[in-house]
Amino acid sequence: MKSISQRLCEVRDQEFGGSEKKMWKAWDVNPSTLNRWLNGERVPDATSYDLLARKLGISIEEVHAACQIERDLVARL
Repeated sequence: MKSISQRLCEVRDQEFGGSEKKMWKAWDVNPSTLNRWLNGERVPDATSYDLLARKLGISIEEVHAACQIERDLVARL
């Protein structure tokens, strides 16, 4: 399973041609928040799970699992 940042980077690259600006505008997300999610500097909290599930086309449970993978990766650093 992929981390949330990996999933977000794939969507950015495939659907937005690599443009964070296009992505945050389309998703109506704060630019710095999206940047931190993409870079793995921050993990989305539960209040963002519904948005991420809709935009990524996955279940809320899958979003939660992908976020947990990210947390585990960060904890190892």
